[in-house]
Amino acid sequence: MAYRIETLRALCCRELRHQNLCQFLGACTEIPNVCILMEYCPKGALADVLLNDEIPLTWSFRFSFAADIANGMDYIHTHGLIHGRLNSSNCVVDDRWSVKITGKWQGPREVSFTRKLIYLEN
Repeated sequence: MAYRIETLRALCCRELRHQNLCQFLGACTEIPNVCILMEYCPKGALADVLLNDEIPLTWSFRFSFAADIANGMDYIHTHGLIHGRLNSSNCVVDDRWSVKITGKWQGPREVSFTRKLIYLEN
């Protein structure tokens, strides 16, 4: 069952194209090698960039990161999808210092409410 859900998620992600979403490149659906291949972002997770004292981040730079995330989330929501687990670990930074959102975004029917938190069921 989980295999079929992941295949459907991969098909959904294939259609999403935006400069602030980590691009879906392909998937392997052969068991036991089921995987999803996404765009490579060499700077790594936004969380690591923010915590790295060797990278000088001005407020202008930080605002640019926030604007990239807002643009990506606007695109996701415009297409009727919900991320559900947005945090700095689910955002990656490409070689041009642009932030791209990663993770699983799903339709609204797959969202559950528990303990006042929104999470996506696996």
